[in-house]
Amino acid sequence: MQLQVIQKYSLECRLMGTDLPLSESKYLKTVLQKIAKESSTFREKLSKSSADFKHNVDGDIVKHLPDSLIKKLAVDKLHPTQGPWRVTLEQDVYDGFMEYCGDRLHRWNVWNAYTTRASFVNRLLNNSLQIEEIRALRKTQAEILGYKSFAEPWRQKWLAL
Repeated sequence: MQLQVIQKYSLECRLMGTDLPLSESKYLKTVLQKIAKESSTFREKLSKSSADFKHNVDGDIVKHLPDSLIKKLAVDKLHPTQGPWRVTLEQDVYDGFMEYCGDRLHRWNVWNAYTTRASFVNRLLNNSLQIEEIRALRKTQAEILGYKSFAEPWRQKWLAL
């Protein structure tokens, strides 16, 4: 067991570039900083896109939902059973609404908003460039570490567990 732990941490150190020459180590650090920056931008756009969506529903839709979900949908938290109710893309609200809402059109509207968050639908919040940049940077990261693809080192890491 101790040997497995040592091997795991040794692999993690190598994946951070500790055994690279100084110039490659600095380059890897730059690549990792760029990945962090692009990932942060990605999360911000996704969060903003999610926060922008609000879908109002009426009492006919809400009457079939569990009380716990109705409380989350209530605009007026002091009187959750009186409405109005609003569906957002917060994960617990989305999951509950998709599970319990019996109206196909309402479910489709919420699903469509969820699956197109931070996409081409909104030019300012489109994450396509961030996705491609992160993908390219991860390929560069893998190459610096001596791998053909980003998946190779992470597969080794999982197998080391």
